[in-house]
Amino acid sequence: MSLLSLRGLTLDLDGRRLLEGVDLDLAPGERLGLVGASGSGKSLTALAALGLAPDRARVTGSVRLEGREILGLPDRALCALRGGRIGMVFQEPMTALNPTMRIGAQVAETVRLHRHASRAEAARIARDRLARVGIADPDRYPHALSGGQRQRVAIAMAIACRPALLIADEPTTALDVTTQAEVLDLLRGLCTDEGMGLVLITHDLGVVAGLTGRVSVMEAGRIVETGPTAQIFARPQAAITRRLIAVQRPRVAPARPRGAPLLQVRGAVRLYPQPRAGLVGPRPHLRALDGVELTLHAGESLGLVGPSGCGKSTLTRALVGLEPLDAGQVTLDGAPVGPEMAPALRARMQMVFQDPYGSFNPRHRVARLLAEPFHLTGRPADWRDRVARALTEVGLTPADADRYIHQFSGGQRQRLAIARALITRPQLIVLDEAVSALDVEVRAQVLDLLARLRDSHGLAYLFISHDLSVVRALVSRVAVMEAGRIVEDGPTEAVFANPRHPLTRRLIAAIPEIPGQDIPPPA
Repeated sequence: MSLLSLRGLTLDLDGRRLLEGVDLDLAPGERLGLVGASGSGKSLTALAALGLAPDRARVTGSVRLEGREILGLPDRALCALRGGRIGMVFQEPMTALNPTMRIGAQVAETVRLHRHASRAEAARIARDRLARVGIADPDRYPHALSGGQRQRVAIAMAIACRPALLIADEPTTALDVTTQAEVLDLLRGLCTDEGMGLVLITHDLGVVAGLTGRVSVMEAGRIVETGPTAQIFARPQAAITRRLIAVQRPRVAPARPRGAPLLQVRGAVRLYPQPRAGLVGPRPHLRALDGVELTLHAGESLGLVGPSGCGKSTLTRALVGLEPLDAGQVTLDGAPVGPEMAPALRARMQMVFQDPYGSFNPRHRVARLLAEPFHLTGRPADWRDRVARALTEVGLTPADADRYIHQFSGGQRQRLAIARALITRPQLIVLDEAVSALDVEVRAQVLDLLARLRDSHGLAYLFISHDLSVVRALVSRVAVMEAGRIVEDGPTEAVFANPRHPLTRRLIAAIPEIPGQDIPPPA
């Protein structure tokens, strides 16, 4: 008997058919990958199966869990299944966790809700489940944890009641490669030890290849290909499968001439006070930056990589003048950079963030959003022409200036974020995980766009990422960071071919391998 069986699952929303006759089977203990481009229906399939489709949606077909039809069950019955027999892990754990509750209490709440256990019993189970995912202290709050630790807490909540089925929706997208490898090992071990079935929803074929035994590929709301993972990668039949494999081929950025030093970091130190061990005595400090030395030349693309908590974000804030240093100095073209820097100097560097939707005000139209950086230089008389030109440069149209941010796809929003960064004609753009939330096809398009803009505008890039394959495709030099220090710095291909530092070797070894890289893309 199948653990999960979907037959003819169809979803219509506002007159549009978003899922069309989806058939899917999962055996007990099996690990299935569900892959496809953004908007193909992967996440919507899971939500429809769990009764979480939008209220206006009309869902038909059959969804059976352990032989029981669950499509159309009352909300009370579905709530008992969700968190009980079915666990769900979402992409962004911070939005799935309550910031006002300790993590142990959040896991215990799930146990009390579904098992009707006493407080003491629920707390004991919560401690056990957290320990199972490698979290020793149940009394911490979500904000005190790293991204990888928060994802482990989300997994602990999902498995608190020992579900038969675990659905993981992009569980490793925002994690660095070493933390991603740890989370994937954890999921593999949980499926083996607990006997759970796993549906892994992702756009990362390397993750699928390393974790699942079978894969289903979706396109336009349909399953277009299903089979053993190794077979699908070796002999893909559907054009979308071949395209997904092709866009994840390793790409190498060509060597480029570089100009004079543009951004220089000398002996950067940043200290954060920590709680005292007692009532008296000196306050300890965390050295988030510990004597960082870094130089970025005009027209150069530099990648900054490292595990979570290594100091990348702190260094980034210092580089763009959003955070002071306790010692050392940052200069841009010889001028000191810091919170009190002149607006004209600040305009010469811009930033593109990981989440473009979160960095835009949804109440304003695109024209006003893109013109925001002009507050640093004064709004020129031709600002509307500049907005139109920036939109055209990133592959959009001047007419898009009158639209709102919610009317664009994720990839288009990131293009808008790049257009906003270009508007003041900067010398340097800092890209903080700017493509990590995008599916592989859109990511490849944005990387091509960034390379083209770099060449046409003579831009220097500081590209911060946990994805070494992305770094390799865009930058000619890479710096590796650990514990607040730069531990390795050199030409990208030299670092990949002959990594000197143990951390660099671990990061490269943790990159998921994608079979089928020799398969040509569809014509």
